[in-house]
Amino acid sequence: MRLPRPTLFALLGVALTLAACAPAPASQGASGGQSASAPASTGPKTIRVALTREPNGFVISLSASASTSGGAIQAQNIPANKLQNTDEKGARYAELAEALPSTTNGTWVINSDGTMETTWKLRPNIKWHDGQPVTSDDLVFGYQAATTPGVTSLGASYLRNISDVVATDPLTAVVRWTRPNPVADAPGDNLPVLPKHLLEDKLARGGEAFQQLPYWTSEFIGNGPFKLDRWVPGDQLQFSAFDDYYRGRPRVDRIVIRIIPDANTQVANVLAGEIDVTLPSGIDADTALGVKDRWEGTPNQVLLASPGQVRTLLPNSNPEYQNPKELLDPRLRQALYRAVDRQAVSDAVTRGFAPVADSFIAPFYEIRRDVEPAIPQYPYDLAAAERGLRDLGWTKGADGVLRNPQGQELRFTVHANAQGRAEREMNTAVDGWKALGLQVEQQFDQVSITISDEERVKRTGFSLIGGDAQEYFGDRISCQTMPTPANGYRGRNSGSWCNQEAQGYIDALSVTIPQPQRLDLTRNLVRTVMTELPIMPIYWDLDPILVAAGVTGVPQPSAPTRISTFNIAAWEKA
Repeated sequence: MRLPRPTLFALLGVALTLAACAPAPASQGASGGQSASAPASTGPKTIRVALTREPNGFVISLSASASTSGGAIQAQNIPANKLQNTDEKGARYAELAEALPSTTNGTWVINSDGTMETTWKLRPNIKWHDGQPVTSDDLVFGYQAATTPGVTSLGASYLRNISDVVATDPLTAVVRWTRPNPVADAPGDNLPVLPKHLLEDKLARGGEAFQQLPYWTSEFIGNGPFKLDRWVPGDQLQFSAFDDYYRGRPRVDRIVIRIIPDANTQVANVLAGEIDVTLPSGIDADTALGVKDRWEGTPNQVLLASPGQVRTLLPNSNPEYQNPKELLDPRLRQALYRAVDRQAVSDAVTRGFAPVADSFIAPFYEIRRDVEPAIPQYPYDLAAAERGLRDLGWTKGADGVLRNPQGQELRFTVHANAQGRAEREMNTAVDGWKALGLQVEQQFDQVSITISDEERVKRTGFSLIGGDAQEYFGDRISCQTMPTPANGYRGRNSGSWCNQEAQGYIDALSVTIPQPQRLDLTRNLVRTVMTELPIMPIYWDLDPILVAAGVTGVPQPSAPTRISTFNIAAWEKA
């Protein structure tokens, strides 16, 4: 039996896009897969790009770290393409594949017993950077590698219901599923295409060693528009155009990524003409708006948009690690959430342009009107927060310090990456807590220092983080993606919240296709999450991109993936 292709909740990405100093260029060669053939050039053209954090690798689902902060994932699309990608409007499109699986053309079949098959046909004439052809065997091998014991994949939730991947001809592979998956046509790099001819013998030596290979970083051989020429750790990555790129030669000759952890230094380099493009995340919206003011009337551009990323206070929900244990109580979390002035935080870091968040359902999402009645509300109200704390036995003494009947203070730490906005953001976010008498210590991590996944997972108190709203329908709050010693602490559920009721809704969403049922499940999930409060959403982040005069083709920073390099083959420099 064939059912209609599942309709997913569209992330419109952005209804919020601020005007730049000049009209934003149209993204070229994006979802339509247009050719990026280079125009005539009188000499080598180089685009210099600034990132805040050094990439972890180019196959994100198999990278050595789960962290994507500081733009570490932006480099992925430069040397590597995937089966499917996402453009700046949130639209999925076939990249290495000729088309996304579809029931219309028979490449997505859902059987009466609940099993499925999706068929992927690769484009012809795709080559690895060493000149070897990309074939369906590489897709089969990618699945085998990602599911080999000892290999930790961040795409485990996508892969877990796949029973097999089989090549039926040199360019076609069939993915067999044990149960329905509404996002089977959106693997990203969770179902990676890997060069079997280079890696098969290395995988045979064991999964753990396989994941530590220099192939993933400094010796990467990909299939994307640019080849990796050199990786200078902590400094820069150099790429050159791949002449045999299957969509046509890129429009510039070289891409140089410079690792510049400090946002002010990035801005200074752009203003000095040393950097052409800065990519999220690193420079905050307020800083970008200052550059926009300075650039008024020039052909330089500041692109500013919301990618559906929500800034959140994340309490550690693991009883083994959280301290004080009172932070595990949803009633106390509700009181604390009422004491966070979310509009004030938006004012402090984005001049009020960023929409305030009350859940992981953004005001610019298509499903907002259908789900909004199910979202519990916690308006900023210090008096209500104080009453909630008093009901739990916490009162403020004459010295202004909150204590319980045993005389214990409510003391904890809030952690955040030390990016440009960090102090303003955190100071404003915890101001209400301090006014209530809580003892809040603030800790900022330098972006140049990598915090291990284990250390991050075991942190007490709260972390102030960003995250893709789509992940809160699954990986960010799923019991199955909790970081544990068994998975090297690399699960995406970094807050370690595990709630069986919510898990039931998550599991049902992963196999339910009809839209009315999906809406009911979403309402229940949102209601449960925002009652238990394993997350405290603050505002919908704005991503800025600074673009120097002469560079065109850079898209608005509104892709839900938060990756702005999906069409980098079409970037041009005059």
